[in-house]
Amino acid sequence: MKKTNTLFPILLTALVFTLLLGTSATAALTQNPTPLTPPGTGPNPSPAPATAPTAAALAEETPTEGGFVFYNRKLIAETMGKTRQLLLTFDDGPSPTTTPIVLDTLKRWNLKGIFFLTGMNVRKYPALVKRIYDEGHTIGNHTFYHLDLRKFAATRVREEIRNTNDLIARITGVRPRLFRPPYGALNATVVEILRQEGMDIMLWTFDPRDWRNRSMAQTVGNLRKQIHLEGGGKGGIILLHDTLPSTGAALEPLLSALAQHALLPSPYQRDRPHGRSFWAARGPALQRTFQIHRPFRPDPARCPLLTNLITPPAPTDFSAVTLLRAKKSGNLFTALLCRAF
Repeated sequence: MKKTNTLFPILLTALVFTLLLGTSATAALTQNPTPLTPPGTGPNPSPAPATAPTAAALAEETPTEGGFVFYNRKLIAETMGKTRQLLLTFDDGPSPTTTPIVLDTLKRWNLKGIFFLTGMNVRKYPALVKRIYDEGHTIGNHTFYHLDLRKFAATRVREEIRNTNDLIARITGVRPRLFRPPYGALNATVVEILRQEGMDIMLWTFDPRDWRNRSMAQTVGNLRKQIHLEGGGKGGIILLHDTLPSTGAALEPLLSALAQHALLPSPYQRDRPHGRSFWAARGPALQRTFQIHRPFRPDPARCPLLTNLITPPAPTDFSAVTLLRAKKSGNLFTALLCRAF
C-alpha cells in the first residue's frame, strides 16, 4: 500500500505536465502558423497581387456595363472590311527600346493606337505604361506571361487577366476594357471568363508577320498587299509588335504609304460610331479565320478553252465561213466544243 501511494502522485504529476506541454504547443502553432508553399506552376508562375482584394472590391472594379463585344475576324471583315477605316494595334509591349520610337512616330502623325500589354512588361516598365496612357492611346490586356490560355484551368486564366488589369489600373487609374489573346488562341472557357470580367475581345485582320520576318521592308510590303493599297485600300485591324526594332522602323514608311491613299488609322473609342455601335455587337463566334470570295476570272490569253467554256458566247452564225476561219486559226476544235454547249 505504501508503495502504491508513492507512485500515484508521480503519475499524476507526469500527466498534468504532458497536458500542459501539449496545450502550449497547440497554442504556439495557432499563433504562428507556417504557410504552405504551393507547388510551382512551371517556368511562368502566376504573379501574386500586392494586396488580396475582397470580393466586394472586385465587384466594384470589374466593368460590366455596355454588354460584351467579340471583335472576331468575321465581324471585322463584315463591318470594317467594307469601309476604309483602320485601327492600329501593337502587342507584347512595352519595350524600353522600341515602344518610345513607336510613340514618337504616332505623335508626329497625330495618331492614336491600341497597345495590348503583357503584365510582366508592365511590371518592368511602369513609366512607359504611363506615357502610353498620357499620350491618349488605348491600353489593352495581353495576359501576364503571354500564355496560350487554352492550355490552362479557369483559375489560372482569371489570374492572368485580373493581375494584368490590376497592374495597369494602379499605374493609369483606368482598368482595361479590351483583351487580345496571345496567338489569337481562344476556347469557350476563356471567352466566358472574359465576358464575366466585363472585357471585350479584339482579334485582327491584317498581320504582316513582323514577328517572323523581322524586316522593315517585308512588314511594309506585306501590309500594302493585305490592305490592297493599290486598289484603293480597305478597312480592318492591323496587328504589329512594338517590341521589334524592325516594326519601329517600318511604322513611318507605312503611315506615309497609307497617307498617300488618304487612308489613316482612326482612334478607338468604344461608344462612338466607329466603336461598339459601328461594329454592331454580336455573340461570340469562335472563328479564327475568314474567307473572302472572289469571282473566278481566268486569263483568256493563257486559258482560252476554259475561258470559252465558262463565258457565254456571243450570238454568232454557225456557218461554213465561221468554221473555215476557226480551222485556219487553229481553233476549230474549240469552236465546235463551245457550240456544243
